[in-house]
Amino acid sequence: MAKQAKKRAAKAVKATIKTGSRTAKKPTKRAKPAARKKAAKRSKTPSKAARTPIRREIVHIPGGRKHGNPVPSCIRMANMVFSASIAGQDVNDVASPDPATQIADAFVNLRKTVEAAGGTTASIARINFYVPDMGQRTHINKEWLAMFPDENDRPVRKVYPMEVPHGLFLQMDFIAVL
Repeated sequence: MAKQAKKRAAKAVKATIKTGSRTAKKPTKRAKPAARKKAAKRSKTPSKAARTPIRREIVHIPGGRKHGNPVPSCIRMANMVFSASIAGQDVNDVASPDPATQIADAFVNLRKTVEAAGGTTASIARINFYVPDMGQRTHINKEWLAMFPDENDRPVRKVYPMEVPHGLFLQMDFIAVL
């Protein structure tokens, strides 16, 4: 009898899996294939969103200048907005020789672009600035604080030192979420 009790105890140990302080019985062999079939069926049926590609919608900026290359100035994809280069030209498409004025005009163009896409400056998630001279950051900071005065509600930004077209003190692009 003692031998039979030992055999039953050994079988019981084999039939359980220890997980932490609890023990649970192994799933039966029948449950595994059924669960696999159900998971396979779910993975083969794509959602409607997965079947429908998101299309680019070109954003036309009222009074905005056309991009110099065959590229739209701004696009919208679902609730995301992506801009091409934005510079500091005024309404007459002239860039001021004064860096402070030109950078202020660039921020005006930034606002026009995001609003044309259906958002506000609060929709902007990230702005990249491209400057030939890192000393322009003082002018950028002045306009930045005017546009985003709440220190707890500002987009992220990055200033990159690099060549920009002749006569410009800054170019920028942004990503927004509507």
